[in-house]
Amino acid sequence: MKKFVSKAIICASVTALLLTGCGSGTNTGSTASSTAGSSSVEAQKSDITFPLKEKATLTAFVMTPYSGENGDYTNNYVTDYLEKEQNIKIDFKYSVTGDDGKTKLNLLMASGETLPDIFLSTKWSKAETTLYGKQGLIIPLNDYLKDAPNWNELNKVSPLRLGDITMPDGNIYCYGDDNECFHCMYQSRMWIYKPWVDKLAGGKIPATTDELYTFLKAVKEKDPNGNGKADEIPFTGNIAAGGWATDPTTFITNAFIQNNNILSNTNPVVGAGFVVNNGKVEYQFTKDEYKDALIYLNKLYKEGLLDSQAFTQNADQQKATVQGTPQLAAMAPGGWWPCNTDALVKEQEGSYQDWVVLEPVKGPKGVQLAAYYPTNYFQSNYGLVSADCKNPELAVKFFDLLASQEMTLITQNGPKGIAWDYVSEGTSIAGGEAKWKKIPAKKLRSSQIPDYTDEGLNFVKYVWDPDAVMTHNTNDFRLSQYCANPKTSVEALLYQCGKAYSKYKPDDSTMLPNLAYTEEDAKKIADYTVSIGKFVNQATVQFITGDLDINTWQTYVDKINSMDLAGYLAIQQNAYDQYAKSLGK
Repeated sequence: MKKFVSKAIICASVTALLLTGCGSGTNTGSTASSTAGSSSVEAQKSDITFPLKEKATLTAFVMTPYSGENGDYTNNYVTDYLEKEQNIKIDFKYSVTGDDGKTKLNLLMASGETLPDIFLSTKWSKAETTLYGKQGLIIPLNDYLKDAPNWNELNKVSPLRLGDITMPDGNIYCYGDDNECFHCMYQSRMWIYKPWVDKLAGGKIPATTDELYTFLKAVKEKDPNGNGKADEIPFTGNIAAGGWATDPTTFITNAFIQNNNILSNTNPVVGAGFVVNNGKVEYQFTKDEYKDALIYLNKLYKEGLLDSQAFTQNADQQKATVQGTPQLAAMAPGGWWPCNTDALVKEQEGSYQDWVVLEPVKGPKGVQLAAYYPTNYFQSNYGLVSADCKNPELAVKFFDLLASQEMTLITQNGPKGIAWDYVSEGTSIAGGEAKWKKIPAKKLRSSQIPDYTDEGLNFVKYVWDPDAVMTHNTNDFRLSQYCANPKTSVEALLYQCGKAYSKYKPDDSTMLPNLAYTEEDAKKIADYTVSIGKFVNQATVQFITGDLDINTWQTYVDKINSMDLAGYLAIQQNAYDQYAKSLGK
């Protein structure tokens, strides 16, 4: 295994996105790699198993939403467990949050001071990560990861993971996460009010755009709420910030063209508006199929079938409409139920059961797709090793420990036997054999963290922030959680929603992955996202409402081209080619 030489003093330009400067310090590597050949390194690596035979310490940096002067991690059950049960002390030199945390991290990297051994989470972009790797401030983990069994297992069960955490130079600087959420991959869902389907369509759920139009028209004209007023709202939604996938356009457009864009959402979308067609990156919003989708949506809008408030109201206003008395709405989008879910949260039967997921409908040309959002395994940039770490093998082995199933349950829930436990019987969320279950907490302190003082434990926190630690939350493992009643379990019902939509998943090869860009290209991508992306989203709404005449479509396309769509595509294509090359595709 190659040695890592002392890192050079490298001065980089200061950009708006990243503060860098002259760094110094010495990377001594591991004792084994500094004093012996690669065979000794292999022997040293194979000897590192947890719990450790002798106590070891790793200094650490973590970027976390948790606040406080290191208290949340130093006075923490997980940190205590690692030291007492696994014989490794994690000394949190830096526990930072928010914009102030980013500033502190940038200054640390530019200071020339000795860096902590590990970074649990930095929230760096891929461009920033690659830059720090080139500067020699963090080290490639490729060789160390070969002897990391959990890491290798995760790559097997999550085929897109390795490509997501491999940088264009072929190096892997971060361990990466595996926090898969099956139903979140199909978050752009549509909900339909089943009692009105029974009343107006004989119980037949609409399966095509034509059938959907017929149903919505019946809602408007046949007074299904029976109050003698034409007050029904066939189809509502909202694009205001704070709504989870409540954009009414995403579901409909996928009956005409593959589209994972959400006009406004709390969750960033990777590759919004792009597809990969036989290795070529294409932009969907200038294609005639997208125009056809807008014509259909405009028809719904003009006839009063699509709520005129759908593009101006916020999430609270939409909820008030859906939950009004008498019943007003027949259909609404969202990753969560659009109605009152108080009973659901308590896992009891209730009126929310009248709302069912509407599976993707088939368009006039046979297109029938679900908007699909692959897992982001890079996430907040989990698990990096600094060039000042004297034992990189230990650091990577520690990351691999955290990514085990049991440590995932501990870091995410707390003590075994108190917050969670294994089970040998019962049904899982996915309907199979359950492997583990959560144990309801006796008390709640803050952020739903259990207070276990009755058992002699008294910590500020009992978990590590899920946005600041690598996990083994694969779909299969998450869905193996015990489920008492699949008809009222939130997780079980969300799984059923995802399962219904997964039948219409576009091929993974068509999805633009979470690409790594150079620092310069990353800035250009951010600019294009604002200029072209914002223009497209605004024009989409205007075409639907009729503020823009669909006959001016070519003018719209020409405008996008004049905003340098070719340059946008060229950067995406180059980054995709590098991605494919790094994976040997």
